[in-house]
Amino acid sequence: MVVNFTCVASEANPPVVNYQLYRSGKLFNVSNSRTWIKEITEEGKYIYGCLAEHPVENKTSANVTVTKNGEFLYVKEKLR
Repeated sequence: MVVNFTCVASEANPPVVNYQLYRSGKLFNVSNSRTWIKEITEEGKYIYGCLAEHPVENKTSANVTVTKNGEFLYVKEKLR
């Protein structure tokens, strides 16, 4: 199963330097393109979040829970 994560900070001025993708509280990947395409191969529950690195102030996203159970993939966003 493939999941596309996009971290958006559209109103940042100056622009965001990097985006950090976290999985279950640990740094998973860093990108300056703000998009990740990840394959989820193992069953389980994973909590993803994003941090936008900005010269003035960093911002974090709400968490998204991704659960893989056999052939099914469930995605749940937790709003702040």
